[in-house]
Amino acid sequence: MRKGLWIPALALLATLPAAAKTPDGQTPSEETVCDGQIGAAYGLCNAYCEAMDCESPTPHASATACAKVRNNYLKHTGQPLPCEATCPCPESLPLFAAFVDGSQPIAECVAATETISVSSADQQFSIVVSAEGGFCSDNGLPPLVPLTAAEALVCRLLLRDTAQAQGVACVTPE
Repeated sequence: MRKGLWIPALALLATLPAAAKTPDGQTPSEETVCDGQIGAAYGLCNAYCEAMDCESPTPHASATACAKVRNNYLKHTGQPLPCEATCPCPESLPLFAAFVDGSQPIAECVAATETISVSSADQQFSIVVSAEGGFCSDNGLPPLVPLTAAEALVCRLLLRDTAQAQGVACVTPE
């Protein structure tokens, strides 16, 4: 009779990794949208964007709970949550858009704490700077698109993820 108990136990163990995932299919440890947040902002961002997946079509929390966390984050930071921010750079910068849509291949990606730059084989580049007065630009020339801290984070992640999708690892500057 004991042998019969192993089959349901094994079936339960096989489903645990799937059950540990959040509604968007990624556990909080796999997501990076809250990278760069610190203290209470990190905890609130992690709760809203990653654990509760409030921005997804099928959140893992009530609308009331999500609203409370969003309002608390806004009270602490004065910024929208990173998972609700968008990157305005592709709308304003043709080269940035070409990198993101894949029509311009990325040859190199260089990322530091507050900047990321991707470049093509002919040395054309797009850059995101998230330090005070953050911006994005093609080739360091106007227009310099101003970015909030949340937008800069989203834009940096967009360039990083685009480079990785093309098989280009981001390296730190020397």
